[in-house]
Amino acid sequence: MSVNNVSAGLKPTRPEQITLEAWSQGFMVGSLIIMAGITLSNMRSGVLLHKLILIELALAIPNGFFAFFEPPAWGWFLSATVVPLLTSWTLHNVIAWIKNKPFLEPRGSAIYIGTVILVQPYWILEIYANFAYFNTDNSRLFTLTRPFEAICRDPWWIFTAANLFYNIHYRYELSLVDIIRVSPRFGILLFCMTLSIIFIIIDLLSVTPVIPIGVINPFWKFAFVFKCLTDTIILDDFKVALDKLSRHRRTQLLPFDALGNFQWSLDDQMLDKKPVMRKRQSEELFVEQVETDKPIIVKMLIVNTIFPDVMALRRFSLLSLALYASTIQPAASQTRPSYHITPGTKWMNDPQRPFFLGGEWHLYYLYNADFDTSNPGSGGTEWYHATSTDMVHWTRRGVAIEKYRPNPPSGIILGDIETGSAVVDTDNTAGFGQNVVVAILTQMADGLQQQSLFYSVDNGYSFTPYEGNPVMPSPNPGARPAFRDPKIFWYGEAGHWVMSLAEGNKIGFYTSPDLKTWTYTSGFIPENFGVDLGILECPDLYQMDPDGDSTDRTWILAVGANGYRYGRTTGTAYWTGEWDGNGFTATNDFPQWMDDGPDFYATVSWDNPNDRYGSRYAIGWMNNWDYAASLPYYGDFAGQDSMVREVKLMTINGSLTLVSLPIRGYEDIFAPPISASGRTITTNPASASLPGGLTDGAYVIRATISKNDGDNGNEVRFRIKSDQSFSTTVGYDFRNSQAFLVRDSDGSATDSMARVPKQAYDAVRTALNPSGGRTIDMMIYVDWNSVEVFVNDGVEVLSALIYPNPAAEGIQVVSDTGSLTLVSFSYGRYET
Repeated sequence: MSVNNVSAGLKPTRPEQITLEAWSQGFMVGSLIIMAGITLSNMRSGVLLHKLILIELALAIPNGFFAFFEPPAWGWFLSATVVPLLTSWTLHNVIAWIKNKPFLEPRGSAIYIGTVILVQPYWILEIYANFAYFNTDNSRLFTLTRPFEAICRDPWWIFTAANLFYNIHYRYELSLVDIIRVSPRFGILLFCMTLSIIFIIIDLLSVTPVIPIGVINPFWKFAFVFKCLTDTIILDDFKVALDKLSRHRRTQLLPFDALGNFQWSLDDQMLDKKPVMRKRQSEELFVEQVETDKPIIVKMLIVNTIFPDVMALRRFSLLSLALYASTIQPAASQTRPSYHITPGTKWMNDPQRPFFLGGEWHLYYLYNADFDTSNPGSGGTEWYHATSTDMVHWTRRGVAIEKYRPNPPSGIILGDIETGSAVVDTDNTAGFGQNVVVAILTQMADGLQQQSLFYSVDNGYSFTPYEGNPVMPSPNPGARPAFRDPKIFWYGEAGHWVMSLAEGNKIGFYTSPDLKTWTYTSGFIPENFGVDLGILECPDLYQMDPDGDSTDRTWILAVGANGYRYGRTTGTAYWTGEWDGNGFTATNDFPQWMDDGPDFYATVSWDNPNDRYGSRYAIGWMNNWDYAASLPYYGDFAGQDSMVREVKLMTINGSLTLVSLPIRGYEDIFAPPISASGRTITTNPASASLPGGLTDGAYVIRATISKNDGDNGNEVRFRIKSDQSFSTTVGYDFRNSQAFLVRDSDGSATDSMARVPKQAYDAVRTALNPSGGRTIDMMIYVDWNSVEVFVNDGVEVLSALIYPNPAAEGIQVVSDTGSLTLVSFSYGRYET
C-alpha cells in the first residue's frame, strides 16, 4: 500500500505524486499481466503449483486500477482490492513453501506454515485499517500497522531465498558462475530474488524515520513484482529445477554418452600393456583407469565438481563412476518404472535399512555391475548408495562398499558384499568417531558366510573395512551353514547393541558394547508349522505401539520366508511378541504376512523420527527368487524396490496386524484426479462409464465399491495395462472376502519361462479381508511394470511385477456376473 503526506482518504493531487503512483502501478499491473501470460503459456495441466502461481498473479492485478477512479469510489475500490492483494501475498508464501518443501524436514515445513497462519490476524487488521484510512478521517490505525507490513509479509520469502542459496552452494556445490553458464534463466531467478530482498529492506526502512519518503512509496510494488517473477521464470519446485540443471552440468563436465555411460575418447592410449592404463581428461576432470587381473579401479581428480561430497582423489569401480550422482528418472522406453528405485543399469536386489544423516535419507541396495542374463547369480554384489530428502525422489550416489575388496592388513578377500545394516554411532561406541556410520554385513566366499564391519566418516558415501574383519567368523567353516543378514539396533534399556542374524530355520540374537565383539544370547525357531517357512533371511526386530497405545508397546520380529505350505510364495512373515533383552518370544504360533503379493521380499523397516513407535517406514525388493532369473531383461536393468510405506500396528478383529500405505509424499507426484461416482459395474466394461483418456503408463486409481441390496455380482475386477489380448487383473471377491491379483495373461513375461517358474509367476495371489463387509476401498498404484494394491487402508496389500505389452495402457472395470456399485472412482496420472 501507499504512504504519503496527503490527508487520509484523499487521492494524490500533486504532479510528482500522480506521476510516481501512475508509473509504479502501471509497472506492477503490466508486469503481472505479462507474467500471467507467460505462466499460461508454460503451465502444465493438472499441476497445482502452476495453478497457484496463476491465481497469485490474478489476485494482485485489480489493485493496480484504482488510479482510474475518483473519490469516493477511489477509496472504496482501493480498499476493497486490498483484500485479494493481501491474499496474493500470503499465497506467494505458500508457493515459496511448495517450491522449497523438498529441501525442508517435516518440522521445518510445520514451522513455516504454522507461522504463516499465525500472522493472518494482522492481515485482517490491515484490511480494516485500509478501509478506515481511505474512506474515513481515521488514519491512526493505518499509520500504526503499516510499519509491520513487511515483517508479516516477507520473512518467509527471505528464508526461502537464503535456503535456496544454501542448497545451491552446499548440496549441489554450484557456484553462481556455474548457474549462469548452464542456465541463464536460473541466474535471472537468483538475481530477481536478490532484487526483491533489496526492495523489501528499502520498503521497511521507508516507513521509518531512516528513509522518510514523504510521497508515494513504490518499493513494496517493486519487491512484489520481482518475487512474482521468480515464480514465473521457473514454475517447478527448486529441487526439480536444480536436479535438471545438475544433470545437464554433469553431461557438460564428464565424458558420458546420452544414456549416462562412461565414454573413452578415440585417442585413448595404452601406456603399458600390463597393467593397461587409459586416461581421459576434460576441462575439469582427470580420469585414470587401471585394469589388471583384479577388478577395474578408476581414479579421478575433480577440479571443480558438482558432486555432493568434496573429493580430491577417490576410487570407484568404472560403473559406479558412470552412475555417480545421476538422479533416478524414467527411461525413454516403457519398461523402467517412473516412481520406484531402480539401478541405472544391471542388477539390484535387497534394500538395506535407510538412516537419516546430514539432512537426507541414505539407502543402500545390493548391486551387481557384472550381471549376466545367462547366469544371473554370478558376479557378486556390492552396496550401492542412494539419497533422498523425502523418500520419494532418490538420487544415485554410486557404489559405497565395493565387492571383492582385499581386507587390510592381510589382503585376504573375504567375499562379495551382501545384506546387512548400517547405523549412526552417535556415542562413538565403536571408537571410529562420533556420528560415524558403521555397517555390519555378510561377506560370502565359496559358500562361507561371515560378518564384516565397515565404517564411513563422510556420512555414508564411502566406507573403510575394519582391520579386524570378520567381526563374526562362521561358527562352522567346514559345514558352511547359513549365517547371514545381520540387522543391528541400539537397545537403550540395556546400553548395548542387539543383532538379529539369519541362521537357516532359526534367528540368532547377539549383543555387543562396541559393534566389534558379539556375544550370542538366544535363538528363535518358529513353532509348529514354522519349519515350513524354509531358510529364513533378512530378520528385523523392532517395537511398535498397537493402535498408538504407548502403554502396550509390542515387539515384532519379521523375516524373509517361504510360504509354500500356506499357499503363498516367498514374502515377509512376522510375529508379535516380547523381547526380554536376550531373546524373543512370539505370542502367536503362526506367522502373519506384511504383503500377500508375490513380489515383496527382503523387507527392511526403520524409525519414523516424528512418531518413533506409532509408525515405521518400510521398503521391499519387488522380485521373487522363484522366477527372478527367468524374467525379461529390458532396458539394460533388472530389479526395483517397492514404494516406501508407512506401517502401523493395528488391532484387526482382535489380532495385532501390520497395516501399510504409501507415505504421503507420493501424493505430490500425481496430477489432480479425474473422477466419477455412482456408476454401475457389470460384465460389460462400458457400463461403468469410466472417464476417457486413462492411457498413461504410470498412475494411481482410488475406488470404493459396494455390493448393495439388489447387486448380484460377487467380484469386481480392474483390468489394468489392458489391450484386446492381455491385461493384469486386480479385484475383490465379496463372497470370500478377499482381494486378488491375476497376471497369467499380463503380456509376454512367461512366454519363454520353464514350467516351474511360469507356474510361480502365473499363480493367483489373494489377500483375506478379516473384517468382511459389503463396501471396500482400493488404492491401485500402477507403474510401467509393477502394481501395488492397498485395500481398506492397507489392511490387505498385494505387490507384483507385471510385464504388459508396450501398447497395453487401457483400464476396464467389470464384475464376474451380475452388478456391483462403483461408489467412487478417481484416476491420477504420474506427472513428475
